[in-house]
Order: sequence, then C-alpha cells, then structure tokens
Amino acid sequence: MLSISVCWSMSCCRRKSIRKVVTECTRHGIKSYRSSLQSVANNTQLLDLDKRLLLVRRGKASEISVVYYRSGYGPDDYPTPVEWAARLRIECSRAIKCPTLLSQLSGTKMVQQVLASHNILERFISVHKAKAIRHTFAALYPLDESPEGLQGRDLALNSSEKYVLKPQREGGGNNIYKGDILHFLKTLPKEQWSAYILMELIEPPDIENSIIRHGGVMSGPVVNELGVFGTILWNQKTGEILHNNNAGYLLRTKFQDSNEGGVAAGFGSIGSCYLTD
Repeated sequence: MLSISVCWSMSCCRRKSIRKVVTECTRHGIKSYRSSLQSVANNTQLLDLDKRLLLVRRGKASEISVVYYRSGYGPDDYPTPVEWAARLRIECSRAIKCPTLLSQLSGTKMVQQVLASHNILERFISVHKAKAIRHTFAALYPLDESPEGLQGRDLALNSSEKYVLKPQREGGGNNIYKGDILHFLKTLPKEQWSAYILMELIEPPDIENSIIRHGGVMSGPVVNELGVFGTILWNQKTGEILHNNNAGYLLRTKFQDSNEGGVAAGFGSIGSCYLTD
C-alpha cells in the first residue's frame, strides 16, 4: 500500500486512525509506504505488459496494490510536470486508487451542478427517485455562456446576497459569499468565470448549541452540516460494482455568523447526531 502525501500535517485524529489501519495491515503482512508524487516519479516503474506498479527501494522492487491519496487534491500539489507524470503513471496502473481520477473529478462542484440540471439524474435512476432527490437540491448555476450560465451571471451580479460562489476546490476557505461575489467577479477576467459555479445559500433552522473551539466552550446560534461517507470498489474494465456501502458520517458544526465550516481549516468543530421526533 502506498500513501501519497506532501507532508504529515493532518489532524491528530486522522493521523491516529490511519496509523491504526497501517498497523493492522502490517499484522497481516501488508507493507505500507509513504511517498510524495515527486518521489513516485523517481522511484516507481510501470510495467507495460500487465500494468503492475513497482516501487523500487534499496534495489528491491515491490508491487503496489493500493494507492491512497492524502494529498493531490489541489493545484498546489502539482507544481511541475513531474507530479502530473507521477499521477498519470499511477492512474494507468492496475493498482487500486483511492480515489481514482474519475471518482475524484465526480466530486467536483462542476459535476454537482451538472447533476442538478434538467433530466440528468434520470439517466442514472428512475424518474420517481430523481424527482424525490431533486427536492433536496439547492439551486446551482454555471457561469459560462450557456443560457443557464447567463442566468447564473445575472444572479451573481444582481442578487449576490442569496448565493455563494464556489471553485473546483476542497477543504474550505475557497468560497466567495454574498456581497463579496460582485467585487470578486469584477477582478476576474470573464473567460475565467466558468471555473466557478453559483449555489443558492441553504437557510437551515435556528439552533442554539455549544461547541469547543480554541480550547474553550463557546455557545450561540449554530449551523450543522451532515456528510455521509461511502465506499465503492469497481472493475474499471467492465464497470462491475464489487462493493458499494455506507461508511459512516461526519457532522460539522459552525457558528451561524461564519461563512466557512471546514474543520481542518479551523472554521468548524466535529459534532454528534442527536435524533428527536
């Protein structure tokens, strides 16, 4: 197993969980290595015949069966062509990728916006299910020169207080909110507007709660965001799905006056669900 990371600067909770998995793998004779993309370019080989990915260390070659990305999700992770070449090498191999390039791109804001478009969900699920799911969507618009994009541009310029502007990024701290949208777009060449999507702000019910931040307990109006994890494994050649299960959840809580909610970025805190009638 190969873990791709630029540095080991993740939260202590995530680091502990990953170390637990690595320890369990070691007990079963599964070796684990940590590497940067640049190191992958220098220390791996892709065999043309069977697409095995080999890691060469101290003159000994070991096949990599699983590649787990702790980095590689932002443009700063690919500063030179070397990193792009390393990612391509991994992607062309028969190793299991977490995530594959396909699944990573499927989580981008642009794909979310396309899935919210008319008659797109119906290509994958029944009309009845698509209608029920669409009721949970916030309005999403492209900012290109399509009819929907022109509508999105008009809303961004004239009704920005109801919207958030999102780039194709993860991790929090990259979104543009409400009144800041107009000023931001004026500083950006129009040909770059299509790199963003416009999303209607979600207005959850008012909730009073206490969260722990900066080593202390703070109380006030909060907003919760529930994310559900899933695991999926498929045969990339045939499309056959081998495993597709729920894998838990993460509840992020932030104060109502905070636009951003990322835990790792320091804006939110981790909470727990308490279900009531």
